[in-house]
Amino acid sequence: MKKLFILVMAVATMYSCGDGENSEKGSKVKPAAGLEKADGKNSSESMRIAYVDIDSLSKKYQPYAQKIKKISEESARIEQTKASAEQNLNKKYQQQMSPINQQLQSGKININEAQQKAAQVEASLQSEAQNVTAKYQNDFSDVSKRASEASDNFLKEVQNFLKEYNKDNKYSIVFVKSSMNLNILYADEGYDITDEVLKGLNAKK
Repeated sequence: MKKLFILVMAVATMYSCGDGENSEKGSKVKPAAGLEKADGKNSSESMRIAYVDIDSLSKKYQPYAQKIKKISEESARIEQTKASAEQNLNKKYQQQMSPINQQLQSGKININEAQQKAAQVEASLQSEAQNVTAKYQNDFSDVSKRASEASDNFLKEVQNFLKEYNKDNKYSIVFVKSSMNLNILYADEGYDITDEVLKGLNAKK
């Protein structure tokens, strides 16, 4: 679920201008002027940027958070079902092998006969083991698909909201901030519009 919690709202625009001074380590650059914070503290009109903390938004936006919680619980049940089925198979194997070992130890059968009987036990349980694996793979694939769809729908919902939210071109670029996306290592909270987006998404429900 690599796409989970990752929202790319825009391509990062590279901007810089030299100050005319070069050194052996490289040219010194100045940041582009005119970046206005989401809280409106700066007044320049050159470029207005903001960001959405997608980790926070995905946890606080209940329709999505509840859906992901339900999927996670189902995934845990699938894992538990697989583990229980494997334990039952192992128990059944031990139960069927026990009399063979007893017969071998008492001398009723020789080692070759014991190996043949053991092979028969393994063959009889192999089909069950394959069924357990197949069911797990099918169930897990279904859950993964629904998780991916939920993530895609969530991101589309956020994107569609931002299109409406930014109809007045208030912001030139809206970035995503996420622990899974290291393109933004630091962001001034003055540019954060996560709460506004959360409020707007909830208002649409």
